Amino acid sequence: MLSLVTYRRLALALGCGFLVLAVLTKLYRGPLHVYSDAWAGDIGIVACLYFILAGFFPRLQPVFKGLVIACVAVSVELFQASGIPRSWNLPAPFVWVLGSRFDIMDFGFYFIGIMIAFIIDRKLVKIYER
Repeated sequence: MLSLVTYRRLALALGCGFLVLAVLTKLYRGPLHVYSDAWAGDIGIVACLYFILAGFFPRLQPVFKGLVIACVAVSVELFQASGIPRSWNLPAPFVWVLGSRFDIMDFGFYFIGIMIAFIIDRKLVKIYER
């Protein structure tokens, strides 16, 4: 059985792990770097945000955590559609957070990232509830 403190530590460690994954996808310059930069990072960053939220608010239900992060991700993507972030000419890593261009495909990758985090979190919650 996981204690609340252990759950928080695991959630924050997973958040950091997904953050490292997201940053590495931005730094990768291999043959598939266009996909890595554009979409794999989206998966990592929403999972990172999910687990940071879980670490700070461990008693929230996984579905609610997923909905909160989905709202944040959709808001950022719609903000990109306004063209404002691109007009700011932000340097990295700030442009990594706000993005610079709208891409409808991002919504699907946000969903994948949230589902990965949700599935992992459900497993942790089941261990915590035992």
